[in-house]
Amino acid sequence: MANLSIGRKIAVAVLITVFGVFLGVAFNVNSILAAYQQGRDQAFYTSMHDSCIVSATQSATASGAAAAAIKPKIDAYCGCLVDEAHSKIPPDVAASLDLTSDAGRAKLTELAQFCVAKVTQ
Repeated sequence: MANLSIGRKIAVAVLITVFGVFLGVAFNVNSILAAYQQGRDQAFYTSMHDSCIVSATQSATASGAAAAAIKPKIDAYCGCLVDEAHSKIPPDVAASLDLTSDAGRAKLTELAQFCVAKVTQ
């Protein structure tokens, strides 16, 4: 590198750095993908929980219940539902679960009934 001009030395240094970064990313692709998958799954279950809270609260108030009075039960029910879905349905399957199909409704009904029984005990 002694005979190279300063511009060429900089270009070589940049290329070596870019190549090093490329190798670092290439060897960590599985870790990067796993972190992405975990973040996506967590976002899915967080969204599921939030949606459950809104839906259950609307259903309860439409039935005449005081939402503030039953908030702890709604929180427990939705927490249970998400935990059960997380443990029994893989995230990629849960995200594509067709709730208009008999199988999709049956699976969700099974989880809901379990959680209702658990919360009302």
